[in-house]
Amino acid sequence: MRAQVEIFVLIAIMPLILLIFVHFLEHREDQLAQARDRVISLAERGAADHAATILHVHSTLRMLALVPDVRWAMPRSCKDILYQAKDLNPWAVGFAVADTKGTLLCSTVDGAPDATVGEHDFFRRTLREKTFVTGGYWHRGEGKGRRWRPGFPS
Repeated sequence: MRAQVEIFVLIAIMPLILLIFVHFLEHREDQLAQARDRVISLAERGAADHAATILHVHSTLRMLALVPDVRWAMPRSCKDILYQAKDLNPWAVGFAVADTKGTLLCSTVDGAPDATVGEHDFFRRTLREKTFVTGGYWHRGEGKGRRWRPGFPS
């Protein structure tokens, strides 16, 4: 008799347990869907910010390439103009003008890590493709993170 009562109680409680389990699964699925939507939204915002940054960098480099003192790397005025551009663009670590061999002629990067950029892939691609190029990631010191070097031929 006691076994029959226990079976009866289990049969009566089983739908409640199943209902709680199904509710838990639905709630978990909703949370996963919300997390997926947040990740997609974040990725879309990041892509839009990245595209806007690249466009801004491209237009800044195009503008600098049109300035004769920068284009011809005039010793004093080139550096002054590049410093002004750096001050106006807080995203920039610095600007530099290099000859076709990659030797820096004019730069705002004090103690530039390279006296030449000729061996860097982004620089060679810039010369080869004769267009705006992004890439050239490099690590800059402890805790300063990775930076990328865009190139623009003039």
